[in-house]
Amino acid sequence: NLKINDASLTGEIIKGSGITAKVGDRSVAAGNIKLMNKENIEIKEEVLKYATEREKEGNTAIFAAIDGKIEGIFSIADKIRDDALSSLKEMRKNGIKRFVMLTGDNKHTAKLVSDKLGIDEFYAELLPDEKVEYVKKLKKEGHVVAMAGDGINDAPAIALADIGLAMGEGGTDVAMETADVVLMADKLMQFSHAYSLAKATSRNIRQNTFFAVAVVIILLAGVLSGNVHLASGMFIHEASVLIVILNAMRLIRFKSLSY
Repeated sequence: NLKINDASLTGEIIKGSGITAKVGDRSVAAGNIKLMNKENIEIKEEVLKYATEREKEGNTAIFAAIDGKIEGIFSIADKIRDDALSSLKEMRKNGIKRFVMLTGDNKHTAKLVSDKLGIDEFYAELLPDEKVEYVKKLKKEGHVVAMAGDGINDAPAIALADIGLAMGEGGTDVAMETADVVLMADKLMQFSHAYSLAKATSRNIRQNTFFAVAVVIILLAGVLSGNVHLASGMFIHEASVLIVILNAMRLIRFKSLSY
């Protein structure tokens, strides 16, 4: 039995691995296999086999050890968001070419999720610094990188990405503070909706800019050549401004996201 009180407890969080603590004169460690190896805690073959089987089912195995001996295994799992698959399909349809999953979770769970969602690449058992290095690599290759996440381990990579996206509901303060965009509803479809709206807005701006500049050039050429009277030119110019405004107002009709 392990009795815990504030006076006897001292601990340390190991990024991407787990936690170690001293409870009175006893040593406690809880975390993944990386932490167990770091603490030189032996994992028996049958225990490791059990943990691997749970991971292949999409769970994460958390080992608990006291005084250097495995005392138990916790099997936990994150549920894939209901709108995850439809969101990724929508974003791919809108032009996003490559999806990469960077996770600190085990490779078995990562592969299971990747296969279910049709993700192009996945990298598992990553520490926060390793996520940052991968984002750097993508940017060095010339890609525009958008990084979405909600945890402390995601924050450094979110800050480095060209576009940092954080889930507001259930997300950590650190992730939200480093992100460029915070989506307050806990819905992945918001990413897809925001991307679609941004593309529509950019397209609208290009249309309006091209039309406005073309009208000015044509009118200027007509006035200088004597083919367009000044009064007529002013009327045509004002009419073109109205057309630009009406075209921009089409964005008001952009479909809203229903929950």
